[in-house]
Amino acid sequence: MSSRLIPAQTYEIPVHPSTEGYDVLRIAVEKHTYPAPRPLPANLRIAFLWTHGTGFHKEMMHPIMRQFAAQLRATPKYNKVEFDFISWDQRNHGDSARLNHGLLGMNTSWYDFGMDTIHIIDTLKLKRDYDKVIGIGHSVGATCMILAQFAQPGIFDGLCSIEPLVRGRVLDFEHRSKLPPLVVTNACMESLRNRPFWKSLHPEVLENYVHYGLYTTDDGSVMLKCTKEQENLTYWGDAYDSYTAFMSLKNLSVPLHVVLSDEDNW
Repeated sequence: MSSRLIPAQTYEIPVHPSTEGYDVLRIAVEKHTYPAPRPLPANLRIAFLWTHGTGFHKEMMHPIMRQFAAQLRATPKYNKVEFDFISWDQRNHGDSARLNHGLLGMNTSWYDFGMDTIHIIDTLKLKRDYDKVIGIGHSVGATCMILAQFAQPGIFDGLCSIEPLVRGRVLDFEHRSKLPPLVVTNACMESLRNRPFWKSLHPEVLENYVHYGLYTTDDGSVMLKCTKEQENLTYWGDAYDSYTAFMSLKNLSVPLHVVLSDEDNW
């Protein structure tokens, strides 16, 4: 059974007005609500913003979102806390890529993802309607949140960065040109589950990748929502942004929790 969470609300919002494609590109956003247990009134409202990694999509975060919500509800001190989860697909990934089919350009900047992060927070009025806004991101999603905090200090009240892609130097052009796309054409469960990288994924995460990272075309063929071309462009968008994120860490004014893996599966 899929571990996809059913959202309470869905949104299609424009990308940040300062970025390329501002007049045509949109972002798919979902909101999941977790009110305080009745009859206890909430004394604190927290918004958690979740962002996926390169080549993936918002549903990849759902298994950990579900477990995290259960853990919070099982912790007595959070009995009076109302929290909402907001998850989204970056402009060239997942459902956002489907919204933007035929409109995506050849330029991809992680800083644009950071500005989109700010735009989601502003558009949904998270800073106004919640006592705290916490960012939880994986890989490029973690990096774009750090960039958002760098661009607008205080946009987050805390960050959890899972395997953030931050570097203390700018990679040489020759090295960047050799970065391969992660995606595999005609991906399916059986062909992926025994490969080294995919074996490291939680089974529910792999299942969600297969079920929600693909779509069926009108002619019956199966395609990736995030094309291998757009994924490769996303890696190229890392030219300076991961370095900027790394250098900005020393200036962060909010708590930062970093989660790193104990193996390199790339």
